[in-house]
Amino acid sequence: MRRARPPLEKHEQAQILKLLLSMGAMVYVLGTRRPRGRNCPRCGLFLEESQGTRQTPGISDLLVFLKDPHAVGGRTLVWIECKRHGGRLTEAQQTFRETCLAAQIDHVVGDLDDVIAWLIRAGYLREDQVGHYHISQNT
Repeated sequence: MRRARPPLEKHEQAQILKLLLSMGAMVYVLGTRRPRGRNCPRCGLFLEESQGTRQTPGISDLLVFLKDPHAVGGRTLVWIECKRHGGRLTEAQQTFRETCLAAQIDHVVGDLDDVIAWLIRAGYLREDQVGHYHISQNT
């Protein structure tokens, strides 16, 4: 019997984005889709494109402004680094995270369930607003 593979990081990001937008958050996606390549217009030979994002290494995937539940009209900033279940931070991503936290800027790492757990702990969601399968024992 085969084990189900965790969803790809881009699928986790899409689900996180959908949730945040449904909550009225302003979300800025910083990652870029990398082109696969194209054929040379002269000879037709396939040329691979650069696989770099052309962004500063370590910067997180999502810049999010959540409606502050404690201040009318206020917003709270949080950075989100999307990872599939079991994914790890690069050294540059870890440095960015530590810098955010040192500056008292919220920074969340993980998949949809990790983001939901943070939203519950921070008071943006209640457990009764999400499916039980999204709530870990560590929420």
